Amino acid sequence: MDGVGLFVIITLIVIGAGITLGIYVRRSKKSVQRNLPLQQNELKSSVANELADINNHSVSVTMSEIRELILQDDSGNQLSFQRPKNNPMATKYQEVLAEGTKAGGHIVQGALPVLGQAHTIAELQRMAPNGLFTATADKAVLSHFADGTYTTMVRDSGNHLVANAGFKEVGQLSKVNPAVALGIGMQAMAAISGQYYMTQINGQLAEMSKNLDELIDMHHDEKMGILQNAQKRLAEITRRTIADESDIDEIRDIRNRIGEVYQEYETRLNREYDGTVEFSSDKWFVEKRVDSYSQLVDKLNFTMRICAEADKLRLQSEVAEIAVRMKVNARDPMLPELYEQLNDNFNNSLVKQLRDHPEAVFRPIIDNGEKIVGDGKDLGFIDKDRDKLIQLITEKSKDTVELYSTADEKELAEQLIEEKDRSSEILMMIDEKGNQRVFVPASQG
Repeated sequence: MDGVGLFVIITLIVIGAGITLGIYVRRSKKSVQRNLPLQQNELKSSVANELADINNHSVSVTMSEIRELILQDDSGNQLSFQRPKNNPMATKYQEVLAEGTKAGGHIVQGALPVLGQAHTIAELQRMAPNGLFTATADKAVLSHFADGTYTTMVRDSGNHLVANAGFKEVGQLSKVNPAVALGIGMQAMAAISGQYYMTQINGQLAEMSKNLDELIDMHHDEKMGILQNAQKRLAEITRRTIADESDIDEIRDIRNRIGEVYQEYETRLNREYDGTVEFSSDKWFVEKRVDSYSQLVDKLNFTMRICAEADKLRLQSEVAEIAVRMKVNARDPMLPELYEQLNDNFNNSLVKQLRDHPEAVFRPIIDNGEKIVGDGKDLGFIDKDRDKLIQLITEKSKDTVELYSTADEKELAEQLIEEKDRSSEILMMIDEKGNQRVFVPASQG
């Protein structure tokens, strides 16, 4: 075969292979294209089967199999109601309200602190054939979920998660709405804590009345009268079992009047304090110098006591407003701001300064007293009892400061601020009819 014939044969072979390959590639693409819809359909079918399995599983779940109720908000945050463990040393629980009762009304306020016998977890478990669940979280979290903006899920004893649609079909759980437990529980704890703080304020106001009576004997009748009246009205409000918006308005008016008195005496206190620690005398006799200085310290002590009592009343009026708001509405939108305001005012208060840093107040007074006494000699050579004179000034310097520097006593405002961040527990019982009964720890506040 000559060279031309061979070239033609090779060319035909190459063309034939190319046509065959092209046909195969086209067929392969068509095959892939035909298979892709099949894969997508299979995936959809698999997901549908899983959802069907969940729903089928949820329908078969019984109350005894449920170990956890889960609430989840739109952001993915979760709050879990779980079956509690039996701890014989645990807190006892008090039933506060049954499902269907309106939380936040006057009947609730009056009844909550005394409603229901206290039970242990073990006792409640025996009373709850259909389930007992508890949730613990801080008040901000509880408040967020208690507004009802969440979805519900159930986890059974086999750790299977039952979706919301199936949850509604789980026997007696179909009637359960955990928002009822959260809402009632929050209001119950707020009302009980609010009553606790109102009672504590009332006790402190009774003691304050004695202090004001002593001060009014020293004149300044008009301003002391304002403080006395404020103390009296706050005492009357905090003795009440039922509170409403009118009480909040009056407390705010009381606080404004107290604040005016406080500002006046704080200005006077600062002026008198500077004058005392900078005082000097040119008297030749040391006892005369000490006597003049002692009179200044006495005057300073009087002003400091009025200022401190007004400061305490002002803080207690803030605590009273928060306590009343807690009783009226646990989710009052003003509460977070009032907590911050109370925290700032307490940290900057005179009573906290006198309690936490007493020496910073009386030490400059003593130091200046030592300068006034000097070497304790009259006319430079007649000896006097220097130590006794210094002791007199020291006792006067500490007189008022020590009234408010009892570090072992927790200020009521500080207790309330700490209570704000404390986790709270709500316990929900599901009775034989599928209704919810709500319990909180018997000791609140």
